[in-house]
Amino acid sequence: CDDGDACNGVETCDSATGCVAGTSLVCDDNDVCTSDSCDTATGCAFVFMDADGDAVCDAEDLCPGSDDALDGDGDGIPDDCDECPGAGSAGALCGDAGECDSMGVCIELIECVPGASGPGVYDGSIVIDSENPAILYSGVTCVTGDLSIVGGVSDLTGLESLQQVWGRLGIFANPALTDVDELSNVTSVGSLEIGNNATLGDLAGLSNLTEITEANTPYDALIIAENPMLAPCEIWAIEASTGKTCSSCENNTGTGNCGTLPADFVCEPGAVGPGV
Repeated sequence: CDDGDACNGVETCDSATGCVAGTSLVCDDNDVCTSDSCDTATGCAFVFMDADGDAVCDAEDLCPGSDDALDGDGDGIPDDCDECPGAGSAGALCGDAGECDSMGVCIELIECVPGASGPGVYDGSIVIDSENPAILYSGVTCVTGDLSIVGGVSDLTGLESLQQVWGRLGIFANPALTDVDELSNVTSVGSLEIGNNATLGDLAGLSNLTEITEANTPYDALIIAENPMLAPCEIWAIEASTGKTCSSCENNTGTGNCGTLPADFVCEPGAVGPGV
């Protein structure tokens, strides 16, 4: 009584009535990752579906057509589907109106003015001190007031996404603060004042600062003074990148090296570079 079709079950023979049909196979393994079918010769078949061969099934593939395991910045988004795949994408446009930061995060571009709202916007002024650490402001991209870092702050972790300060960026009286590397995404401030930081010797973290608006603050545009470990060439670099002249920049007496000039450098009016 075998009809040669494994899918419709095993046929039997009844002595009174003859051949009896079997019970048809139900080929469903309840697994979204397999394609279920029945082969008349062998029965149920459950085939793992992975069109791009990255060992992730099609139904769960984060980036169809590419290898999900390739994730250079470790953000859980495969590189081929990541608008900001890592540090090399800094400045690239992303999303509806965003820009990749140096951490590989797509930051929505919002006009940073009082009253603004949106992802990453802190509407008002912030005071960071020993009791109100920078880590509390992780993810903030825009401060619509003043940002004051004062009184014993030694760690700016949490400010890595900050891009704009509408008012004054002030860094005062932090004896253990040695650098401002976490401010590497800051491009625009209303004014900049850095003073009385006993061990601050490196302002390379402000190398992307290109705009001091002066429009939003009663303070002088640029004041950097009384930082005994800070070499004057650190200030020249900020003057060059912002086009502003430091109005009060005394007693920065450090002897650090601000970098190396290229072999073909020519010292002439208009030249720029470390220590120029």
